[in-house]
Amino acid sequence: MATKLYFHSLTNNQSGTYPASEQSASTANFTSSAPTTIMRMNPTKGTTQVTDNGTTLANTNPQLGFMRYFTSPPLNGAQTISGTFTLNVAVGESAAQANLINIIPHIYLWRPSTGAYITLMYNATQTKTEPTAATTTVWHLSNIAFTTANALNGDIIMCEIWFGMTQANATARTVSLSYDGAVENLTDLATVSNHASFLQFSANLNFTGFATYNKKGNFFRFFN
Repeated sequence: MATKLYFHSLTNNQSGTYPASEQSASTANFTSSAPTTIMRMNPTKGTTQVTDNGTTLANTNPQLGFMRYFTSPPLNGAQTISGTFTLNVAVGESAAQANLINIIPHIYLWRPSTGAYITLMYNATQTKTEPTAATTTVWHLSNIAFTTANALNGDIIMCEIWFGMTQANATARTVSLSYDGAVENLTDLATVSNHASFLQFSANLNFTGFATYNKKGNFFRFFN
């Protein structure tokens, strides 16, 4: 049974040592507001969409924007994370000249007990169709292979969302990442207004504080 983690506009409330900033080897040309604040992702869907905005540089050079990062709950027990992942997010741009066409998910294991970056599972550019200006548009990426990772009890999964573009003219634009809504839409390029963005793994992962399932996909137990 697959594991789906919805992005939330809730700050990390878990104990341990977490990243103080993004961990990608890339350098951001711009960021959204409060980019070093770690948000949560978990199996519970949200209720009301929120939007993080970033302002691009006023030039026509290639640009990277660090939009946000999210932490999973602690993993319950040692686990092998393998298979594929699906990323579904809502994006936007203020004008077509922004040329927002790239998303770079940086997904890795982190160990809060020691404050250590454990291993990289995925960090590669995905090219998408530019969203229609002044709309909130779904980017749906499915069945993407990643590097198998071996996690210990208490490790967490971090997901950083980066944007990439080369603007058509030297004017600063607004680009956006939206999430935490109540409705998930799996149609690539669909226009949405209350979207539940998520990261989904094909593997069945167990987290402290959330329901787990046995190998047949049946409910097994719930952690308080």
